[in-house]
Amino acid sequence: MASPNRSDYKFDTIDYSILIGGYIAIVAPILKEYHLSFSDLRIMAAIEALTHIFGWRLNGQGISAFQINKYTGFQHQKVRGIVTSLRDRGRITEDVIVQGKRTIYRYKLSKEGKMIVNKLCQTDKVHERIVDHLYKTRLLK
Repeated sequence: MASPNRSDYKFDTIDYSILIGGYIAIVAPILKEYHLSFSDLRIMAAIEALTHIFGWRLNGQGISAFQINKYTGFQHQKVRGIVTSLRDRGRITEDVIVQGKRTIYRYKLSKEGKMIVNKLCQTDKVHERIVDHLYKTRLLK
């Protein structure tokens, strides 16, 4: 699979310190609702992000555990454990490709996994919830 060029993907400039600080507070109730941990969320978000980054180059293949490992910074064993747990709970799907002696595992988000990630990543609602959280905690007047 070919890597994307540097010019393929542009990051928007936002104040990440405000976003991350508020995002953790608004994500916690959603994680409780779906019985997820932040590690589970990071793995699911990594699969979604890598799918966006590599785009058409995937040719319908999923994301490998090695790519998730590189994206999240988790150890390979931790990635395999979390991915297995998410697969068993139906949040992601696993495709097994056997090439001779080599076995390749590829992962994609299931419908439920996409729903969870989209719920956590809807930018308009996320920004509204961050502002609401800042008002509730009396950091904004």
